[in-house]
Amino acid sequence: YASNASWSDDLNTIYKKAPWDCLKKYQNTLSTSPEILSNALAVYFDAMRQIEKIYTYAHLKHDLDLSNSENQALYDQATSLYYFFSAQTSWFDVEIVQFSDETMQKYLQSPVLKNYKRYLKQIVRMKPYTLSEKEEKLLSQAGKSMSTSSQSFSALSDIDIQFPTAMDSNGKEYQLSHGLYYVYTHSKDPILRKNTYINFHKRYGEYQNTFANLLSGQIENHKFIAEAKGYSDCLEAALYPRDIPKSVYLNLIDSAKSNLKPLHKYATLRKYFLNLNQVHIYDLYAPVIKDYSFEPSYEESKRLVLESVKPLGKQYQKDLEKGLNQKGWVDPFEAPNKRSGGYSSGCYDTDPYILMNYHSSFNDMMTLAHECGHSMHSLYSRNNQLYHEADYPIFVAEVASTFNEQLLYNKLLKEAKNDQQRLAILIKMVDGIHATFFRQTLFAEFELFLHSSVEQGKPLPAQVLKEKYLDLYKEYYGPDIILDDVIGYEWSRIPHFYYNYYVYQYATGIAAAVHLFKEIDAGKSPEDYLNFLRSGNSKDPIDLLKGAGVDMTSSEPIISLINYFDSLLDQIIEIAMKNK
Repeated sequence: YASNASWSDDLNTIYKKAPWDCLKKYQNTLSTSPEILSNALAVYFDAMRQIEKIYTYAHLKHDLDLSNSENQALYDQATSLYYFFSAQTSWFDVEIVQFSDETMQKYLQSPVLKNYKRYLKQIVRMKPYTLSEKEEKLLSQAGKSMSTSSQSFSALSDIDIQFPTAMDSNGKEYQLSHGLYYVYTHSKDPILRKNTYINFHKRYGEYQNTFANLLSGQIENHKFIAEAKGYSDCLEAALYPRDIPKSVYLNLIDSAKSNLKPLHKYATLRKYFLNLNQVHIYDLYAPVIKDYSFEPSYEESKRLVLESVKPLGKQYQKDLEKGLNQKGWVDPFEAPNKRSGGYSSGCYDTDPYILMNYHSSFNDMMTLAHECGHSMHSLYSRNNQLYHEADYPIFVAEVASTFNEQLLYNKLLKEAKNDQQRLAILIKMVDGIHATFFRQTLFAEFELFLHSSVEQGKPLPAQVLKEKYLDLYKEYYGPDIILDDVIGYEWSRIPHFYYNYYVYQYATGIAAAVHLFKEIDAGKSPEDYLNFLRSGNSKDPIDLLKGAGVDMTSSEPIISLINYFDSLLDQIIEIAMKNK
């Protein structure tokens, strides 16, 4: 939208049109004929497209300044519209679920419903967990109030908490923020790293009981929905609608925990490179090559990202260049009250848009590559699929993003001018796998603990959360890591724990991405991978990845990634020994 006024015009228009009332004219008639169902689906999806566009503008404006009351009002209006529409149309899927098997088979064979065949099959699949019309409406009406925990977490973490300063080795004080936390924990100055890490988490520790209550409330929401729908547990409730077997989640944790020796080796290597008697968690992010510094400007990062995607073909490169340099996809720099972190957003009728908090670090450059992967996946899915099949499954979302990271690492590694640069890039690569695979798997196990505890009726006070979190760190990182007490507060600042079993997909995503990248780097045509990007939600997520060339129902991609991580560590050791 060009302005808030034009956005308001669309908001008012959709209320005047009242598509929910138009849909009610079809209520109790959907099983009459394929033509009637086709017409009703057209009305439903047209309304959803309009609502998503309205919501996208509001949430992007909101995240630019979380303290702006006008932006907050837009966001509240957009979310209210979304939940109102969901409640008013909650009968829709319920009525389709109640079709007789004979009617559904007839409809699935109808040429009139050809474009909706997969959508209808997905509804039929959800039949065992679809409630009555009245119950589904009640759950939809409760949706907004049940988001209070996550919204309150964001308000407390992103707005209300005033972060302290951190002192460096020369006595200089640095003001902390979400974005600067990552900058200073990657500093060469060990005192600044330590004080940043400890002071930042101590501040969260001051609110630990509030954060524990908010997180417990969110997990209780997940449990309520799972029980109301009839799932065996929260994990099944989160994964079944996404077509992901529970075994994929559990296999990830089991495979990683059975192969932790490379992670322990990683911790020992950092101890060696940093010449420390003891390694703390905050030392895992320190630059280990002291005379190698790479602090790319935003413009330099764009150039490198664009050059790195060359293996995916000229058209991919051209499309990304247009988005970055002509269409203004990215809001790059940190600002007061801007949402922390980074993401790619947008909807079917907009470009993909990227929010970042860029500080000219190597990690910021990799974040740009990561989010560009998401954005190109979104662009290609929307350009090649109908609206209702363009929103690719969450399970595959992190594949495209981490694939682009691998492309950039590969470019930097091939262009390294000497062993020192090569060593620095290899260390960044293992750092990336550590953060995206091992750390996210630890998070996934913690999230499984959260839900299992609530399912068993066990409370989750802050002390229990702290102790469990510390125990996981001890198990994952091994004997060479010193765990400062404040690491036990880290759970309180992780927004993904409110997302309902999301983080494991970073780990499975990088396993799939590295597998696919290695194939293309070895000479395989990128066409299967590009077709995957174009496929949206046209197949089940497992089948989408099989089409690209990787089977995530097996342990092989997980074990292969761990072995790849181990081989990178061996290359680091070889270079280090050669130049000792």
